[in-house]
Amino acid sequence: PKYAAVMVDRQPTSAFTQRQIKEGRVSVRFVKSNSPQDSVSFTARSRAANVSSVLNITVQPLANIAQDP
Repeated sequence: PKYAAVMVDRQPTSAFTQRQIKEGRVSVRFVKSNSPQDSVSFTARSRAANVSSVLNITVQPLANIAQDP
């Protein structure tokens, strides 16, 4: 990702497992910009095959914050 970090247990990482996803331990944290969009390229590996793809991420704010006029 360009603006975000992939995290496992709140620590930056470049790899994680399906088990960690199922346990809710994987997250994405935006760290370098106020851009609400980013993407993560990933490869899923198994004994049968490897598959690469891109996950597009768009963050929607939980609350609207008024801007100064």
